Amino acid sequence: VAVFRDRMDAAWAHGVASADPGAPLVDQVVHAFGVVFDMWELSPELMNTYLKVMPFVSLPARADIHAGVRQHMAHLNELLERARSSGALARTVSTEVLAVNLYAFYFHHLQRGAAGHVTPAQARQELRASVELQLQHLVPRRRRS
Repeated sequence: VAVFRDRMDAAWAHGVASADPGAPLVDQVVHAFGVVFDMWELSPELMNTYLKVMPFVSLPARADIHAGVRQHMAHLNELLERARSSGALARTVSTEVLAVNLYAFYFHHLQRGAAGHVTPAQARQELRASVELQLQHLVPRRRRS
């Protein structure tokens, strides 16, 4: 779990850092999630084991996993803060709450794929649809010139 958590942390950091800040926010978020999904597709057995074990790990490993999840959401929050600063996200949105919501979508769709309920491609499509719906009224509309 610890080894995989290190890989997950690196994937999250890379996903957020490599998201194009000039792209629509939906694309930035989906890109960040996509880096983690890429890791899942490269090591499905390892990801599936991690997803099965993660909720039931005993202390102190559980505390480490919770710290990892908080780190992943902090990376996601960083992306959202960057978007809000650039005007791509409404200023009134709590980026911390939005990060939790988006992370929940990501985790749900990742679990569905890992459990075999959908293919990785379907999980990605469903995740994108969830992100689009969540951000629908949170992204300011551009004024027409």
